[in-house]
This record gives sequence, structure tokens and C-alpha cells, in this order.
Amino acid sequence: MKSTKDIFEPVTLIPDEPSYYLNRGDNYLKKKQIDEALADYTKAIEMDPSFPLSYYKRGLAYHLKGELDKALADLNESVMRDPEVIESLKNETDPYSIINRLKLPLANYIKTTQLTSSLPLDTKNNESNNTDLTSKNNKSNNVDLTPKFSTRPYQEQALSEIDKAYKKGKRRILVSLPTGTGKTIVFAHLINRRIGEGRSLVLAHRDELIEQAVDKIKMVIPSASIGVVKAQRNETNNQIVVASIQTLARKSRLSSLGSFSTIIVDEAHHCAANSYRKVLKALGSFSKKTPPLTLGVTATPERGDGVGLNSVFQQIVYHRSLLEMISEQYLSDLTWQSVNLDVDLDNIGIRSGDFIESQLIKALTDSETPRHMLEAWKSYASDRKTIIFVPGVELAHKTAELFQQHKIKCEAIDGKLPSSERKAIITRLRNGQTQVVVNCLILTEGFDESSIDCILFARPTKSKSFYLQMLGRGTRLHPGKKDCLVVDLVGVSKKHNLITLPSIFGLPIEKLKQKPLLTVAKEHARELARLKALAEEKQREWQTYKAKQQTSNTYNPTSTHTYKPTYPNQSVETKPIRFNWLKLNDNCYALSLSKQTVFLLKQDCGHFLAI
Repeated sequence: MKSTKDIFEPVTLIPDEPSYYLNRGDNYLKKKQIDEALADYTKAIEMDPSFPLSYYKRGLAYHLKGELDKALADLNESVMRDPEVIESLKNETDPYSIINRLKLPLANYIKTTQLTSSLPLDTKNNESNNTDLTSKNNKSNNVDLTPKFSTRPYQEQALSEIDKAYKKGKRRILVSLPTGTGKTIVFAHLINRRIGEGRSLVLAHRDELIEQAVDKIKMVIPSASIGVVKAQRNETNNQIVVASIQTLARKSRLSSLGSFSTIIVDEAHHCAANSYRKVLKALGSFSKKTPPLTLGVTATPERGDGVGLNSVFQQIVYHRSLLEMISEQYLSDLTWQSVNLDVDLDNIGIRSGDFIESQLIKALTDSETPRHMLEAWKSYASDRKTIIFVPGVELAHKTAELFQQHKIKCEAIDGKLPSSERKAIITRLRNGQTQVVVNCLILTEGFDESSIDCILFARPTKSKSFYLQMLGRGTRLHPGKKDCLVVDLVGVSKKHNLITLPSIFGLPIEKLKQKPLLTVAKEHARELARLKALAEEKQREWQTYKAKQQTSNTYNPTSTHTYKPTYPNQSVETKPIRFNWLKLNDNCYALSLSKQTVFLLKQDCGHFLAI
């Protein structure tokens, strides 16, 4: 049993970690020290306003204190900040519906708004929220395994496919879901369902991803024992461990982990790297004898450098596309504009499937790209909260300075900034103090601010996966958010296939400039279906006609129109070109080019169109 000193000590040791204030607040709340719990939850919110669980817990504390208005406000805020983990509602802003969404029943709420649920913590069997679960026998006594958030239908389908693959003997499997659709919730539920099998490990390559994994697992299993392994933290004895792949690259840290029955790899498109393969091999993922279940989750299973993930994973068991999730209203619709840059991308070298960054930075700087970004933003997105992607730290800060000179609340963010400063910038963006953030390779993964409604690409790329990672920063749903505007700044290239929003979905450029993505995609699908049906119909008519001609033996090739071209000063007799046109009806003619190819001409509004 841990002493009170042991429970409270982490706050003294690491005061800049919001999770420690949450843990201490939980213990205060168990002891009915509500004011102290409120103070700690408030401190956690001040340190990281993005974490929904902080508002959730403070709302429960306010409920116990009898301050129902504040409780409703905090519970409402928790869902506003992370709607993806809760079942969708028709009325997003109704606080009573939101409470129902959080599985907190209301008794006679119309009259009294009195909450009837209690804490999501098991106060009977746990001495603290950090109880160490190390054996199958004590799981039911030490942790409440009832998930606190239900899955969406597609998340449940993903879990079902994982289970089917596991029963068929697959042990290294991949799930692909677009950014913002709750991949973390999927693996949190998988961990919950496999707690009886043994311990679980989550691997991630960024601090933000590690924090998100811990937060989401706590939301699904509030009583779970979660340890973190990164830098100075080495909490290896917990039932669930979330670890930095960079830290585990050290043999001494890897060897102290122990064994796991379930291994999760977040952002699994990085798995082809040697660092991941070495760690997975050491943990037994490639073993032929009783290997653990290794699940990779990613929005982009294809890599920009062309290296496949089949060397790590045996099968993609579940996949949903971005367009599918937009169509089903799990993600925001997209609109699009483009701006042409006076930069020749054909002069820029290629490395690992994409432009060499140093050369790209120079070309964009020389072409006054910051000025074009400013003009594009003023023209299309001046009322939108915006993320701008650029290559190079210097270009990011130069762009931010230009925006600031025009009285626009803009900041630059990059990996060289201290973690506390990066968090402060993101907090100001979230709260509306900053409207535009120019970023260099720092917000491509692990950033989930749902209020972003404009993505400006000033970073030409040939990598579909890289583009989709950046695009995903704007696709999450948010109250009051109608859509996300995508602005592509496009350079000139005759030999490169540049990735833009139209090329990702294969849609007409001009239509995308006029209508939302989902509308254009549906119209395009209908038109393709119409043309396909027409071609199949004409092909059937053609086959029927040929069959009749063969049966009646009246087909006369010499009766077709003969075209004989003439050339000036030419005395040599040229061979006639014979076109065997078939009149299918008054408005449609067919020309057989080969056994498998038919050229159709269809009359429309007085003009013949080639089909």
C-alpha cells in the first residue's frame, strides 16, 4: 500500500506535468476534500487546457459541491474539446444531451438538473489511481474494466476485425483510420478487452502522442494503472506502459521493460525504420513462438519514400477512407482554393520520394512565398483560424513576422522551441488570442485542435501520406465549424506529380473551387456511373448488331464511307482510310477501334461529344 507521501510526491518532483495534479486531485476527491481537488483540477487545466478529462473531473467535483451550473459548464467543455470519443448527438450544444453523452444519467433534469451519477473512480477496491496491476488474478479487484466511453460503429468494426485476424493466427496487424476518427480510442478499448491476457505497451515517437495516449486510455479506463517510459521517467511495472521509441532505442531501458501480451504502435507508418524494428524484435513481435499481438494504427499506411510496411505487418485488417468519414459526418467537409507560385519545382532535387528540403526552402524564399501566403490568406481565410505549413524554421518565422506587420495575430512554431513555449502558442491559438500559426514540421502529428478551419499549404510535396497528415489537422469536427478551407500554394512543374486536394481525390479542379468536396465527389461519382452505364449499354447494342449481321449475312464492309485524303504536289496514289461507323440511334454513333475498344460519339445540344 502506498503512503500519502508516496501518492503526493510526484507533484513535488515533476510540477510541470498536468497528469500529476489530476492524480492528486483524484485522491483529494476520494477523501471528500473537494476544494483541494478543485484547486488541483484547475491547475491541470491552466497547464494544459486541451485535456478534456481535466474538465470532466472538475465538473464532477463541482457536482459534489452542489455547484450545478459550473458542473454542467465543465462537462460541456470536456465534450467540446474532444467530441470524437463520445457518440454523436443531433444537438451538440445542449448541455443535458452532452451529460447523457458522458454516460452520466440525469434524474428529472428538466425540473432540477440534478446529476445522479458518481465518480468514475473505483473507491472501494483501490487505494489510489496508480494501483499496480501485474497479475490476471487481481484484475477484477483492482480495476473497473467497464469502459467509460462506448465505441462508434466503425470503431467496433475495427475491433471485430482485429479479433477475427487474431483468431486466424495473425499477430502483426494494421488498422488505418483517417486523422480525427479516434484511432487512440480503438486501441484503448483493445487494451481494455485484453487486460486479462497480460500487460500492454504503447509505442510513440513524440511527447504529444505519449500524452494523448495516456489521456485517452484514462478516459476509457479511468482506474487503469498507466506508466510512462521516456527521458527521466521509467515506470515499467504498470499494467499499461506508454513509451518513447527513442528512449527504448537504449538497450538498458529496453531490457528493463519486461514482457507484454499486447503492443500498440501509434503512427505506425514509421514502423519501417530500423529503430522500430529493433524494439519490436526485442519484444518478441517477430517470434514464431507465442508472439504478442502487435497492432499498428495510422492514417497513412503508405510511406512517401516508397518503403512498404509489409516487412513489419502481416495484414491491414481494417481501413476507412477520408472521404467515407466525411460522408458519414464523422469529419468536417472541405473546400479548396489554389494560388500559383512563380517557382520552378523541376529544378529541385528529389530524396526519399520528396523534394530536398534545403533546395525547396531556397526556391520558396526567392519567389517571395511569404507575400503570396499573406495575400492568399487575406483573400480567402481572413475570418478563419489557420495553420500554415512551410519548410524551414527561418521561413516560418519570416512569414509570421510579415503577418504581424499587417496586424494579424500570428505566431511561428518549430521543434527548436522549448516544450513549454510550444504549449503556450497552441493554448493561445485554441483560446483565440492567436489566429494564425505558421509551423515547420511540428504540427503534422499529435496536434488535435478541432477548431482549426483553414489549412494553408506553402510546402509543395510529392508525398500523399505527408499531405494527408498535414490535412488531418483541419478535418476534426467542432461546434459551429461548417467546413475546413484548404489553400494549396502550387509551384510550376512538368515532370513531378504534385499532391494537392484535387489530386488526392481525383476530382475536377474548377468544380472544387466552386463547391465543397463532398458535393463534388458525389456529383463526380454519379457522372462516372452514368458514363459507365452508357458505355456498357452501347457495347451491348454493338454486340447485338454484329450478331444480327453475322446471322443475316448482309453485312457489307464495302458499303462504308471511304475517306481519301489529298496532298498538294503528290502524284503517288495513297491508300484510303476506312472508317466503319455504326449508327446506334439518331444521336449516337460507334466506331470499332479494336476487338475491345469502341469509340462513341453522342449528340448533346446540337454538338457531338466523344465518349
